Amino acid sequence: MLLAAGAAFQLFDGIQTAATGALRGVGDTRTPMLCHFTAYWIIGLPLGYWLCFFARNGRSRPLGRPQPGADHDWHRPTRGLAPRSLRTFAQTM
Repeated sequence: MLLAAGAAFQLFDGIQTAATGALRGVGDTRTPMLCHFTAYWIIGLPLGYWLCFFARNGRSRPLGRPQPGADHDWHRPTRGLAPRSLRTFAQTM
């Protein structure tokens, strides 16, 4: 399961990097900037804070404690990277 999450992360990260580079090459730097700003600061930071300190994820651990398992370290960034990379890729078409 962890290998599949890492593979998905690599796939979407490659799409996002190539699409961002293509857009920069044609002179469109605004679209990648808006996509990354929205994904990291508007969505990612508050969501990460909430997941870290308030979400229980169905486990019986006290709030504010780290959730066990390395799968969370790969699934959460992949869920944020996938829509951002597809949006940036769609802009290149």
